Amino acid sequence: MKQRKAFYRTIGALTLAVILAAAGIVSFAGAEDGAVPPGDSDPMPEESGLAELQPLLEAAEVDDMEGMDLEELTAAVAEEAMSEYLNSETGFHMQYPSSFSFSEEGGVAMATGEDGQIFMLIECMPKGEGLTAEMIQQAVMLDSPDAKIQHYEESGCVRFDRRQDDGTLLVDLYVITETKIHHISISCAESAEEMLYTWLDYMIHSITTDETDVG
Repeated sequence: MKQRKAFYRTIGALTLAVILAAAGIVSFAGAEDGAVPPGDSDPMPEESGLAELQPLLEAAEVDDMEGMDLEELTAAVAEEAMSEYLNSETGFHMQYPSSFSFSEEGGVAMATGEDGQIFMLIECMPKGEGLTAEMIQQAVMLDSPDAKIQHYEESGCVRFDRRQDDGTLLVDLYVITETKIHHISISCAESAEEMLYTWLDYMIHSITTDETDVG
């Protein structure tokens, strides 16, 4: 329980930084022009898709793969090892490992995996006027200058990886739409990193948002 509370405090700090940026309370006037790199997109290209999917096939224990094309193999992974999270009120959708235990509290979704070694939180907040991915990046880098950044053009996700002093891996994902910021925070013990990295890119590529007729 103490570890989970500490995780939520960490999440709160990053969320606060983003909200302050959106409100214009945090000023980035001192940043040099071009200091925020655009990053490289990281879609799953057809030619390398099978190689990237191989660890997932092994983890999902998919049998009888002979003759399957990439689309069929991807569908097999989804069927055997993934569940779907959909928030009809915000239009956010993502696949996650079926081994995770999910719960919701106060409009926030929480998940636990690998016997409590992985915690994940999914939240949504209104987008501030003029807020951009670059502003979020600058806010995060002020809080964690050593964070590693990756952009996923296909899902519109920006990912930040950083490590705490105790070795815990923290991953923050942000997806910005016309009206909302979707924030996924993950805390992972070192002993569970291999499992997390096996599934993380797949989870990110599965993210979709649809604000049409949301509740």
